[in-house]
Amino acid sequence: MEIAIVGMDAVFGSCQGLDKFAASIYDGSQHFHPIPHNRYQGRVQNQQLSEEVGGTNGTLPRVNVFDNIDINAFNFNSKSNEVERLDYQNLLLSNVVDNALKDAGFDQGKTPLKNVAVITSLSSGVPVEQRDSRLHLDRVLEEYLSTNKMVSDSEQLSLLKRASSGESGYAIANSNSNSNPNANSVSNQDHSVASQMATLWNISGPTFTVEAAENSVIKALDIAQILLKAGEVDAVVVAAVNLVHEFDQVLLGNSNSNRGEPTLSYDYHANGSILGEGAGAVVLKRAEQAKQDQNRIYAVIDGINWIANSSITGAESVKQSCEQAFDKAGVKPRDIGYLEVFGSGLQQQDRSEIQGLIAAYQWDNSQLSCCLGSVKSTIGHTYIASGIASLIKTALCLYNRYIPATPNWSKPKQPELWKESPFYVANESRPWFLTPGQVKRVAAINSLAGDGSYGHLILSEELSETERSNGYLEQAPFYLFPIAANDQSALLEQLDVLEQTIENSSSLSQVANQTFAKFKGSNQATYTLAIVGGDKAKVMREIERSRPGIKRAFAEGKPWKSPLGSYFTANPLGKKGAIAFVYPGAFNSYISMGRKLFQLFPSIYDRAASLVSNPGEFFREKQLYPRSQHQLSKRELEDLETKLADTPLSMLETGTGFAVLFTQILREYFQVQPQVAFGYSMGESTMMYALDVWSNADYGSNFVNSSELFRSRLAGAQNAVRDHWGMTKPPQQDGTELWSSYVLMAPASTVKECLKQENRVYLTHINTPTEVVIAGEPEGCKRVIEALGCDSFRSPTNLVLHCEAMASEYNELSKLNSVSVSKTPDIVFYSSARYTPIPLDQNSIANHLAQGVCQELDFPRLINRAYDDGAKLFIELGSGGTCTRWISDTLKQQDHLAVCINPKRGDDHAAVVKVLAQLVSHQVSLNLSPLYSSVSETSVLETGNQYKLLETKLTSDINKSGIIGANFDKSVSFKSKPVAELSQPMAETQTMTLVKDKISSQEFTYQETIPVNSPTIPETSTTIIFNADDVLEFTEGKVSRVFGNDFESIDAYARRVRLPSPPYLFISRVTKLEGERENYKTGVIETEYDLPENAWYAVDGQVPLGICKEAGHGILLLLSYLGSDFENKGKRSFRLLDLTAKFLDNQPEAIKTLRYEVKITSHVITEDSLLIFFKGECWIGDKLWMTLDGGCAGLFSDEELALGNGIVSTEEENKALNSIQPQHFQPLLSCEKLIFDQQDLLHLSQGNIAACFGNNYQQQGNPSLRLPPQKLLMIDRVIDIDPQGGAAGLGLVMGTKSVTPEDWYFLCHFKNDPTMPGSLMVEGSCQLLQFYLLFLGLQTRTVDARFQPIPELAMSSRFRGQVTPGSGTLVYQLEITEIGLSPQPFASANVDIIFAGKTIAAIKNLGLQLSEKQPVSQKQLGTLPSQITTPEPAALFSSEQLKELAEGYVTRCLGQEFQIYDNRRCVRVPNKEFCLISRVLEVEGKRHELQPNSTITTNYDVSPTAWFYNHNSYPYLPYCTYIEIAGQPCIFLGVHLGTTLLFPDEDLYFRNLDGQAKVLKDIDLRGKTITDKVTMLSSTAVKGAIIQKFDFQMFCDGEEFYQGNMVFGYFSHQVLANQVGLDKGKLVQPWYEQNLNRSAITINLNAPENQQKFYHAPPHKPHYRLAHSQLDFLDDVLIIEGGGNYQKGYIYASTEITPNDWFFSRHFYQDPVMPGALGVEAILQAMQVYALELDLGKSLKSPRFGQVLNHQITWKYRGQITPENRKMFLEVHISSIEFDNEQIKIIGDASLWKDNMRIYEIKDIAIGLLEA
Repeated sequence: MEIAIVGMDAVFGSCQGLDKFAASIYDGSQHFHPIPHNRYQGRVQNQQLSEEVGGTNGTLPRVNVFDNIDINAFNFNSKSNEVERLDYQNLLLSNVVDNALKDAGFDQGKTPLKNVAVITSLSSGVPVEQRDSRLHLDRVLEEYLSTNKMVSDSEQLSLLKRASSGESGYAIANSNSNSNPNANSVSNQDHSVASQMATLWNISGPTFTVEAAENSVIKALDIAQILLKAGEVDAVVVAAVNLVHEFDQVLLGNSNSNRGEPTLSYDYHANGSILGEGAGAVVLKRAEQAKQDQNRIYAVIDGINWIANSSITGAESVKQSCEQAFDKAGVKPRDIGYLEVFGSGLQQQDRSEIQGLIAAYQWDNSQLSCCLGSVKSTIGHTYIASGIASLIKTALCLYNRYIPATPNWSKPKQPELWKESPFYVANESRPWFLTPGQVKRVAAINSLAGDGSYGHLILSEELSETERSNGYLEQAPFYLFPIAANDQSALLEQLDVLEQTIENSSSLSQVANQTFAKFKGSNQATYTLAIVGGDKAKVMREIERSRPGIKRAFAEGKPWKSPLGSYFTANPLGKKGAIAFVYPGAFNSYISMGRKLFQLFPSIYDRAASLVSNPGEFFREKQLYPRSQHQLSKRELEDLETKLADTPLSMLETGTGFAVLFTQILREYFQVQPQVAFGYSMGESTMMYALDVWSNADYGSNFVNSSELFRSRLAGAQNAVRDHWGMTKPPQQDGTELWSSYVLMAPASTVKECLKQENRVYLTHINTPTEVVIAGEPEGCKRVIEALGCDSFRSPTNLVLHCEAMASEYNELSKLNSVSVSKTPDIVFYSSARYTPIPLDQNSIANHLAQGVCQELDFPRLINRAYDDGAKLFIELGSGGTCTRWISDTLKQQDHLAVCINPKRGDDHAAVVKVLAQLVSHQVSLNLSPLYSSVSETSVLETGNQYKLLETKLTSDINKSGIIGANFDKSVSFKSKPVAELSQPMAETQTMTLVKDKISSQEFTYQETIPVNSPTIPETSTTIIFNADDVLEFTEGKVSRVFGNDFESIDAYARRVRLPSPPYLFISRVTKLEGERENYKTGVIETEYDLPENAWYAVDGQVPLGICKEAGHGILLLLSYLGSDFENKGKRSFRLLDLTAKFLDNQPEAIKTLRYEVKITSHVITEDSLLIFFKGECWIGDKLWMTLDGGCAGLFSDEELALGNGIVSTEEENKALNSIQPQHFQPLLSCEKLIFDQQDLLHLSQGNIAACFGNNYQQQGNPSLRLPPQKLLMIDRVIDIDPQGGAAGLGLVMGTKSVTPEDWYFLCHFKNDPTMPGSLMVEGSCQLLQFYLLFLGLQTRTVDARFQPIPELAMSSRFRGQVTPGSGTLVYQLEITEIGLSPQPFASANVDIIFAGKTIAAIKNLGLQLSEKQPVSQKQLGTLPSQITTPEPAALFSSEQLKELAEGYVTRCLGQEFQIYDNRRCVRVPNKEFCLISRVLEVEGKRHELQPNSTITTNYDVSPTAWFYNHNSYPYLPYCTYIEIAGQPCIFLGVHLGTTLLFPDEDLYFRNLDGQAKVLKDIDLRGKTITDKVTMLSSTAVKGAIIQKFDFQMFCDGEEFYQGNMVFGYFSHQVLANQVGLDKGKLVQPWYEQNLNRSAITINLNAPENQQKFYHAPPHKPHYRLAHSQLDFLDDVLIIEGGGNYQKGYIYASTEITPNDWFFSRHFYQDPVMPGALGVEAILQAMQVYALELDLGKSLKSPRFGQVLNHQITWKYRGQITPENRKMFLEVHISSIEFDNEQIKIIGDASLWKDNMRIYEIKDIAIGLLEA
């Protein structure tokens, strides 16, 4: 009897839920981590014990166990004290059973489930005495089934008894009586799975708990089969759970702990298993009944075999178990496509298993027909639950039709055993196609246990399942955020809202769903922005990039597109033009093409099946997704791809097939419908299949596979050409290549003119106006290329197409395209036969398509015809994007969009999303909903931080009631347990996790505010709506006197929304007030505040930061004006929750007026409260000075405020905190005190720094470096300072303020509602940071500075509590997050503010800097040593990735697209100490496009002890390092953009050709970071090379110090081998050899006397010498005074080259060549010898060498020095020696030779001598 699996659920470690489990299986993602420290406390911390469980040095072994489990405990109708007593296993089992039943479609609580059985298997973590009380399952079954008369047949009852017998087969009958409610074991009746399910689902059927070790689930399935077959049970739930209760179980599992690679245990590098825990459940029904009930059927169990005790060997038992299962299921081994193995990790058990499996499955040694895998490679060994995990995994694979990945697989342990087997292992999940003759997919599961039992299951897919949605597309982590608006400002405002929402949310997927829900309501908007990204950081970066992009798009009228794929156009074409589907020539397929498409878009399986009878063969499954028993190397994959490309039929059919699927995806999933279609070459046939004109490809496939057309006529022997040329010799006697194809970068007209001289060369394709293809006789092609002198390269295909030689094939091509017409869609199809629409009848189509392939193809003509007829949006339905590029190159600046759905080797999902992003921005009619889970727009509120204050009330309500409410999850957390309790069942520690606020969706409304547009620079209004008297009346008097008689009822309320009273009132007038009464959709207020002279709060005329924030409090007046008090009725108080402030510049001096504009952006109304969200701007004159964003405030009752529990850190925040790497900052001054009292702080308030810190802090005459006046002083003690404290190790400071009822601010903030202003807490935080900056002595690095906020730093404030009149202490805990001295001393910090034991406020990114009042020169400041050492900051590419690019696996740096280079030479950056890039910060540019203005930004951290400092004569940067630091990012940018991928079959070599640059400033770079910004100016392909030009700018601390440009080339080996140098092969001698009669000074630098003279300087001139070691390049130097071209001096020098020279191994790995920069440095060394010999520095007291500033040096390289060369020599013609007051400059022109070839030329090379 067949059993259907109709429902499932799985919770394994961090895979919590079926969706996450399914995604992990498909993605091959693993979930292994060290044992959490909150498990088994007191033992895992013990080093000896940790080593016992596989750890070393106190580390813990990898596991996949729970850190916490989210269980919806309310479902069990249990009070909280009962939940405390529930056994973890039962909780987990109840949860997965509940979810599985729901997944099966059972309706909870409606229909009693009388005939549902529950069979469970639990791990044996129970006390021994409870084990002894268990009953044998056979006796239980017999008694229960007989009593209930469920099985009357004695034979069936006997079968049940036998199935349940066995030495390890224990069971517990969980009936509904005779239980002990106080027992705490698996048989506890009240809290067992049975009672929970009986309560929840009204189940009255039998429930059993089975234990048969790892085979328990197999045994449970066997019993389930018998129960279902009996006919009295309608469904059976089988569930299993494994929890590692005790630390002893960890010790026990350690005997097999995997210390090798985490993968399938059969792997060569695996060693044992990894411990896992979890639970799973399946719901089973009779298959026929399930189909009648229209259940979703994941899989059908066709055969179950279980051997309880076997007397034969393990391998024989496995073989026997398999064969018996085959017989029961009626299948052959060759039918099985996937086999889930047990793979325990025990060496002998694994060996027996694989031997038995090979013996059972062996049928055809030549076929790798069956993939092996194990769920243990993903979730670990879950022992008794491993069977249920394997079952669920395999059912998912069958249902979703894919072969699952085995992560980290390399090769088998015993390859000799596998040689004759049908088994292979997949490193990545792949589509599962049927083989010829197969009807359905079949899988198997093998199981074995330590008790000697064996099991084997056979499963198959249910063919009646047609709709197989898997949710993978909605979960795929690359998200599209569409935003619609009617103008630029509104778009930017919504972008701000999105940014804030993402910042406050822990789920990017949820925000994407909410954004789309909101977008759907904006279908009439004028513009759409599409943001894409895969993780939070990238999306936030995209948002930041989009702001200037949007502005440029509006200003310039050109679309903005980011490298990641975000897109915006201010000129949407969707309503202006038609959509054209474009089909490329079908020769772009590649290995792994479309691998993920079938999982993302399941219906394309059905489309493939309708297209051809045998999709697996047509799509060349075994070629595109090769099978192997070992992980294929990059070289093997490259060879396979070459074979694929050399098989025209494979390329043709796979290209056609995938174009059909791409079309299906766009049309059926996203409803993108074309009005126009055309193809490139053979793509014209493809479009007929794709757009349903032809319904089935069997005819075409059979034709091309049987015809000689693509075997010998157009390919292979190419007999069509032989016949046309009248060649009579057989192909094998020719001995030379017959036909070649080349792509030429030249206009068609020019090429046609040249072809008049060639009879056997043809113009076959015109791709663009400047790109064509010629083909024909190879030598003739070369002559054409030589004559044209144009860039060219071999065409990727070498078929005979589009030329007169094809005339003989017209009839055969016509037959190929004579396919019956199935449909005539309302689409215009164009053909290249006549560049007109094709009539859609069989004969016309056949003739047009055959004629088009037989004649020259003019693709621009086809493009222009479609464009002229109205097509504006072109979508390429194929891979590679060549047609997309050609379309853009043809249409150029004309309005159009050209996109490709599958850029070659890109991520399948991301590629589709990027296309949709562009289409939605162009307002194309489409349906994006398949990308998203269903979500209500109102749920956007759930992620906002506005509810943090409400959380505390809701949590409190739950705790008081003792009932777990229906809307909340119970989070069961494994907390620490003392060692003494280890022998007892683990006590549960509860934590309540508020998943959704206690506001149902029916109880609130969410309305997005219509943006209020404001001019760029608002003009100061002359209209005064309310003056200062009105404002004061509103604050302290009657509101009706200000707003009118309508507000008289408000006057009666003592408590209402008010402004603060003086002296904390900062509004002089209201100049703008807009809004509709009781309508909070919008509202705007503009206020002005005139700063009084000698203000009570001022510090040397400056406004403190807290006052600046407070002065924006016009929002209170606006809120009152909108009528908030009509609803509050005096019962609620205004409180600020959130606000982010950003200062855009330093505070100007002598401010007269601050002008604030505050606007409401959105709001939430609940039954009891109002929340508003707002933003604002502060202007000083016509200058925007400060922005306020993310504002949130609300009106709350006293009860709500009293219940506030403060700020609770989120898990994400804690993880971020724990991930911070400690740094160190050395204080500039030392203070003995660490505690400071009020008097000390008053000294600081008076500007007396020394009186506070000590005499060494004396600093004269700066009135700005002090704390504010005493009244504003919000700290009165500093109680602790730890300069190495805090997560970053940069400082932790604790300050306090005593709070009393008499404090002044209670009297003014607010009247009748006293509370301490949050702005004063911000001010107190600011004052503590000011104190710490002075404590560290940062003021000693200034001349006349004042405290200023750090511009552009977004400081966020959160308030979740209040300080009301009373006595207490406010505590500030300030933690430094960043500190530095450049460009001016600065620090940023986070501050927690604590009152009454709760954190009531948190300030993030509080930043201050010491800014000079007037510009100060570097000379005034002096040279500042670096005080801070930091770990490597976050980067796009880290130093470790750069190391991989330098000498490792390129894919680990640049991604899988570069796999072809992992085992072959490629272009790399230099390695080891010669790699002068520390990290890549940003890359702008699209791979494969090589567009001008692509950019890269890099850092290089300059070590004070770097080799070029240690080996130099003085610690300055040698010129060679300037060149290398500037140039190495050019290598990275070119490679990253895919330059080498243009010619994947070529081994290319990277060389510098030209450059010019100048040093702008002399900066001591030791210990600092250099930032290099490089821009690609051009990229041109020429014969055998790709030439790229870049410019660069190098900065340190924001100051540019080196700039220039360089030209680089990528060359083939042949081009490099044929180099002829600078003089085109001519022998040009050095000047010296032509003037041998001149007297000269000869110097052998290796001679002892010269070593002393040139390398050892006198003590009084320690730097007046040559560099040494790695900067020493010369052996001999010859000097002729007055010689050379300029008769001002001449230098000739030489050296021997050896293969052991240090630079060959560093530059480059696999391509040793001397860096050109070192040749330049050798020339500079020769000039230094000249200066030393002539003592040019004698006028200087202590001379040293250095760079000449603002002097351009130009170089040209036309050759290379490799280890094969033996001699290098050079010459310098001195052109001038200049003496001035500060520097002596030696300037000249130089050349450098290798052997006898001049290869370098340097113009105006210069070296300076200056004082050290």
